[in-house]
Amino acid sequence: MPVIKLKNNGYASFGGRSLITTTPFNSCLTNNKTNKEQMMANFGEVMSKFYKLGRNKGMDNGLYLHTLMLFHSMCHLKEGEMSVENANKKFADLYGTFLNSASMSRNCAVLVKLGLIKLSESVQDRRQKDVMLTTVGHKYRSLFNNHKIKEAI
Repeated sequence: MPVIKLKNNGYASFGGRSLITTTPFNSCLTNNKTNKEQMMANFGEVMSKFYKLGRNKGMDNGLYLHTLMLFHSMCHLKEGEMSVENANKKFADLYGTFLNSASMSRNCAVLVKLGLIKLSESVQDRRQKDVMLTTVGHKYRSLFNNHKIKEAI
């Protein structure tokens, strides 16, 4: 699903068959938020940051949700296991499905364009790509260290 900018004070939204608007939860409506409401507010914050990063890099059409999910999967990998193949395995562990090679390639290209990762040939096998988080990638990785945001994704 691509992220679509609607007239909602600059917050990101997802569109596809259904539309999920990720505006922050208005706390003045009720004093006790449920976990689901809090997680959606955190999800909205994370996606707004990714959306703004994409806009700054000239990606006016928005970002796909799978791109964020793939980056989230990469954030779970340890330094020695950072590869595209391992990211896809972690994606399957977290979300229950593998991405095909075209989707992996497309989403990795978007992450490279956003400046979150760098790809290089693997030393052991030139057919495989190693992933390295950039400085910006480490900054965005820290968004997922927040326990509430981990639950939201």
